[in-house]
Amino acid sequence: FFAGDAVPVTVGASGGTLAVSPAPRAMLTIDATVDGAVEPVRVTVRASADLESELSRFVALGPTARALPPGSYVVDVSHGMEFDVHEEAVTLAAGDARTLSVPLDRAIDTSGWVSTDFHLHSDLSTDSLHHVEDALRLIAAEGLDVVASPDHDYLTDYSAVAARAGVA
Repeated sequence: FFAGDAVPVTVGASGGTLAVSPAPRAMLTIDATVDGAVEPVRVTVRASADLESELSRFVALGPTARALPPGSYVVDVSHGMEFDVHEEAVTLAAGDARTLSVPLDRAIDTSGWVSTDFHLHSDLSTDSLHHVEDALRLIAAEGLDVVASPDHDYLTDYSAVAARAGVA
C-alpha cells in the first residue's frame, strides 16, 4: 500500500481497530553507465554533504529504484578509483519519482594494471555480517578485477556465488 492509504489494524484482544497509514515515501532510481556500458555501480545516499550522514548504500545494475522518505539528500555514484564519481544533491517530496541518469567515465588509464583486494570477509566468516552475495555485488560495483576470500574456516569459490548475485 502507498502513502495516504489507511489500513485497519486490529488492536489487542478486545478487537478494537485503528487506522494506520504508512509513512510518506518517494522513489529514487539510479540509471548509471560505466564507459557507456551497464555495469554495477556503488550508490551512497547521505542526509547532507557530511560523510558521516550516510543513510543507505546499495549496488545498482541497470535502472535500480529505492524508496526514501521525503527529504534532501546527497547521492554519490561510483565504480572504483579509476572512474569519475558523480555527486548530486536531490530533494524529494512525498510521492515524487526521480531518476538520476549517471554516466561514469574512466578518469585514469589503468591499462596493464589489475585492481585487487585480498582481504574480504562475508557472513561465511565469524567476524562479518555482510552477506556473501551482497559482498560480491559491492566488489563488482567497485570495479575490482581479482579478489580473495580469507573468510575464517572456509575456502570459497566465488564464481558460483557471483553468478547467483548477477555479477561476473
